[in-house]
Amino acid sequence: MLRLIYIVCFTLCSLTTIAQTNFYFLDSYHNLYEYDLQDCSQNFITKLLDSNGVDHILTDMAITDNGEFYFISGDEVYHYDQEEDYIIEIGSIYLSCDPQLSNAYYNSCTSVGNELLIIGAGNGSILKFDLNNNSATCIGMLTSGNDDLSGGIVEHEGYFYASGRSPAGLYKFKINQTYTALEEISFIPMSDYIQGYSLLSLQMDSTNEDKSLITSHKPVNISSINFSQISLSNSSISTICIVSNFQNVYGAASKKPTDPSVEPLTEVICEELILPNIFSPNGDGINDKFRAIQGDSLSEINLKIYNRYGMEVYSQTEGPIEWDGKQSASNASESSSYYYVLKYRDYCDEELVKKGSLMLIY
Repeated sequence: MLRLIYIVCFTLCSLTTIAQTNFYFLDSYHNLYEYDLQDCSQNFITKLLDSNGVDHILTDMAITDNGEFYFISGDEVYHYDQEEDYIIEIGSIYLSCDPQLSNAYYNSCTSVGNELLIIGAGNGSILKFDLNNNSATCIGMLTSGNDDLSGGIVEHEGYFYASGRSPAGLYKFKINQTYTALEEISFIPMSDYIQGYSLLSLQMDSTNEDKSLITSHKPVNISSINFSQISLSNSSISTICIVSNFQNVYGAASKKPTDPSVEPLTEVICEELILPNIFSPNGDGINDKFRAIQGDSLSEINLKIYNRYGMEVYSQTEGPIEWDGKQSASNASESSSYYYVLKYRDYCDEELVKKGSLMLIY
């Protein structure tokens, strides 16, 4: 019998069809790319179609901590099935936090735990989409409803930052613990950033927790914001890459990298300890000692062997388990039946006791 124990499981689940990288973007033709920020190059992943081969107007994307890809399309949420290579509609976001409107068009999203945070474009509604039951609820209104919030959203040190295009800048706010209301809303104007072009996406830069990646709509530039300076000067923004071969990008997302200081998932096999019930210490080299047949990776052992009269004839407190048939006084034991009691700690760090009978034959 095998027992399995999983020691550490803090690494991200690996993708079946997408290599682990940190930054992805979606173009206006529903193509998904991974992007290398070191050499400013992109790699085509797939064209996002449903199971019938139909495309949908996808406006933004989010990646959860376990590497799952989600997309929004105005008033719907899609999940990307990486094994089947198609998107699946999983829920509707056909609602508005504005009591005067029955619906809002949603353009931006990000993942927070097992939920999506979704923002309306041209409407200040912010929704929470629960990925456990695929349902949306209203959190509140970020603006009066006249601002264009077509940009992205990111969380940093307890605050959320949502990018707007008209007016250009960032909305900074908090969400209460129950995710039912917005708090501490402020606006940071950034009218002259990225050559005057509007912000499209806002994603955390995995290489520096104090920075965020932003993407302009036209031309497609990937730039960096330093959050420690963002409220002081627009000079904290610098261009990283210019994606010259794309007319526009509709959405972008970054994936949290594996922490190199955390050990990967390790599978440890703890075999059942099996001891023989007979041995013959006659010096012929065959079964001369009482020792484990299987599972001898033990520590803290305490072995005692008794004769048929209940007298202790052998004891051992250090491994491996091994008795050559001699008593503790180095006298050979007689051919007879014996009884053993073994207390030990196995490789899975579990304290166990094993008892059994043993036949010694010369």
